[in-house]
Amino acid sequence: MSVPRFSFYQYVDEIKSLLTTEFPVLNSVVFAISSDGEDMQFTDLGVPAFILMFEDPEVLGSGMDRETDEGFYMNVKINLAGYLVLPRFDEDADRNLDMSTARCQAATNIAARIFADAKGWRCAAAKIESIAFNSVDNYHIAVIRWSHEVQVGRGIDDGFNLRRAWGTFIACPDSTGETKLVFESEEE
Repeated sequence: MSVPRFSFYQYVDEIKSLLTTEFPVLNSVVFAISSDGEDMQFTDLGVPAFILMFEDPEVLGSGMDRETDEGFYMNVKINLAGYLVLPRFDEDADRNLDMSTARCQAATNIAARIFADAKGWRCAAAKIESIAFNSVDNYHIAVIRWSHEVQVGRGIDDGFNLRRAWGTFIACPDSTGETKLVFESEEE
């Protein structure tokens, strides 16, 4: 039995491709680098923008559900949030655009597209959890939250060395200036 294991990297590529293709008016579709949002500077992005991030996943069942002759996997619910950032216009500006209506239309259209098409990437169809609205400084924000049930794990022949993979992301120079992988052991 072949288990379609979810890939966070593939999902990032697919969802960004979906949103930039379907909504070309978005100047930026990016994944956030900060879970609390403190590192995000909207001025660094082309607006309108859609900022995505993975939130805390939920383990479904009792943890490790299955181990097969092909490796192991477990069922997880991944949770995502997308922040639609729209410019905020002066109230007395001569605009033929009601931003309250526009952000509702834009957010629901994006949520509907995610619901319809964010599937088949080794994940179940998206479940839209909520849509909320807020305004900060010069921006209107719509927050869309959704989830997928997925299977994560490792196959027997994946050939993945966790210490080396993380080491390439967290490389530390030693006293001579040479970069050493932080998870390498002395015997390697």
